[in-house]
Amino acid sequence: MCADCTASAPSSVCRIPCHADTVLRPTIHAVVSESEGVHVAECLEVAVVTQGQSLDETLSNLRRAIGLFLADEDPAELGLVTNPRLAVSFETTVS
Repeated sequence: MCADCTASAPSSVCRIPCHADTVLRPTIHAVVSESEGVHVAECLEVAVVTQGQSLDETLSNLRRAIGLFLADEDPAELGLVTNPRLAVSFETTVS
């Protein structure tokens, strides 16, 4: 069902003119930060947060966590394409 009205189709395929401009996002963005030897990754579009001891472990955990999060969801209902990309930014201090 369209989340914005009573249409029976998801908003991504809704034929109602007010939803014709709905565009599904192709990318999930995440930000990784490091504090006291632990890397924490937080997604901006979906409710996923994970961590790891190394950047590689954190990215692996992030991919797995997003996959588990999306496994029982319709990506279109979250405003995402079926197989979204993952874009990761890393935050660190300069000093």
